[in-house]
Amino acid sequence: MLKNANFRDFEVPLLNLMFASGHESDFNQIWYEKVGQAITATMIFTIWFPLLETVFKILISHLERLWDRKFTSDPFMTQQESIQNYVDMYSGPSYEFHSRYSEMLLSIAITFMFGTALPVLFPIALVHFIVTMISQRLLVIYYYKEPPSFDETMTLRCVLLSRWSAIWGLALAFWQLGNRQIFDNVLFPV
Repeated sequence: MLKNANFRDFEVPLLNLMFASGHESDFNQIWYEKVGQAITATMIFTIWFPLLETVFKILISHLERLWDRKFTSDPFMTQQESIQNYVDMYSGPSYEFHSRYSEMLLSIAITFMFGTALPVLFPIALVHFIVTMISQRLLVIYYYKEPPSFDETMTLRCVLLSRWSAIWGLALAFWQLGNRQIFDNVLFPV
């Protein structure tokens, strides 16, 4: 968004110097066509990416196991030299908390920051959270190794970080709702 921003209409010299390369000084039709469409498409992609990533990981692990058995169906045929290597090969991967938390924070931040201008982001984020919750529960049960014990520190940090999304969202909502071009052209046409 800031790449396309231009604050030439504002009387804040620091903003004019920092953001002078873009073409959009307000949320207009061009912004919705360029930036809004890209944000919405990216949020829709975040719904399906974790599922696609998991399918590819499962496929690769099955191919590695087939290679280890020399493409036979005999589960006792292996090229592993130790029991630990065999267990590592045939058990699931470790559960990655950090990537799941980063996906959630991304969805929360983008939705809060641009949800006022693009209300469709709220149902997209809801679908993302539902799909993620169901898929992760199933994957923890059937695919991943037993998750390591952890305390609530990471969860509390995630909640604290998501609060910043709401603050940035309020600042951007003020800018989005104070859109002069929509106010002038749509509400009071000449």
